[in-house]
Amino acid sequence: MRSALRPPNPPPNARTIFPTPGWPLRLAQYPKTHALMQRGIDFLGSEHAVLCGAMSWVSERNLVAAISNAGGFGVIACGAMTPELLDTEIAATKALTSKPFGVNLITMHPMLFDLIAVCAKHGVSHVVLAGGIPP
Repeated sequence: MRSALRPPNPPPNARTIFPTPGWPLRLAQYPKTHALMQRGIDFLGSEHAVLCGAMSWVSERNLVAAISNAGGFGVIACGAMTPELLDTEIAATKALTSKPFGVNLITMHPMLFDLIAVCAKHGVSHVVLAGGIPP
């Protein structure tokens, strides 16, 4: 007997999102989900529409590069970094991956516009803002 959560057998050409032991979730069976995932993939420029939320002191170059290299979209957590430290972190992340990644900036940071300039200097395509609408 088939579980209610397990999808029926998919067509052989269906695209697998994540290979898993057991049964894979296949996008071709879920057209609305496929359309949303494709929209995320197109927006992020990543292989999968999976964005790693920035976590202060955790989402640094190694984690962000690993996520991006695995096909997701890693995000550097800037937190209380200085512009110089963010510059170093972005450069180090670029050395570990050629895949897209973003930076999370806190809008209440006293050097917000300097941090934005660092992101622009490195061509960061996506900046995630936290803490409200910037001044």
